[in-house]
Amino acid sequence: MSDEELKIEEYRQLLQQMHSLCEEMPEIIFTQYFDSNKYLYSLYNEAFNSIKGFCVLLGNGGLIPQACVVLRMALEHTATIRVLEMHKELQDDYVEHHKYRFEIRNKENRNELIKEHYKGKFNPKNKKPLDFLEYGWLKPLDEDYGLDSLIKLSKIQEQDNAFQNWKDEFNHWTHGIMEFANLASDINGPIIYGHTLISIAAKLLDILVCEFHNESKFNFVIDSFDYREIFIDSYKSTRKD
Repeated sequence: MSDEELKIEEYRQLLQQMHSLCEEMPEIIFTQYFDSNKYLYSLYNEAFNSIKGFCVLLGNGGLIPQACVVLRMALEHTATIRVLEMHKELQDDYVEHHKYRFEIRNKENRNELIKEHYKGKFNPKNKKPLDFLEYGWLKPLDEDYGLDSLIKLSKIQEQDNAFQNWKDEFNHWTHGIMEFANLASDINGPIIYGHTLISIAAKLLDILVCEFHNESKFNFVIDSFDYREIFIDSYKSTRKD
């Protein structure tokens, strides 16, 4: 097996291990932990499911633009979890925003409702109402709240160089000129062209696993099978260089 073939196989194995770990988590979350903190553990569930979706889209179909969109969701979920874990005093505000967003989800006049509901807290000159509803719970930490602020406050960018230019990387794969028009005919195409995204997804999962363990003390051993250890070993094999 050539070095390139070995690298492709290592990334393929990593995708499979990530998928296997994430597939186990919803049942664990909802049967063991959900009732203790429903909104936080719902976020964990969404994050694990987003990474699982990324693995399916990239590994099974080579759908890199779609996989990238789902991976961006995983990044936002994971960043939200980290901020809420680091600043537990914000959890009540986050839950209130989440509940109100659900309450008015089908209303036609949502902008006016948000302005009225958050009168005194929301300044329409600085931000759009829907932006405040989504990220306004970050305001005690950053007046310029938003997705960029969320990523910065989560300190995810300090975890790995792959996150330093996350926006450019995601925009390239989602909207840029694609070099993989014939992926469907090449079983290795998604791995060859998408290995950078796989590394980003793996680092996100590594962060997510650590946060989940710190919150729940769950050790990721299911039926004597250590999903975390197997995932980490597979992840390390792709980072030998």
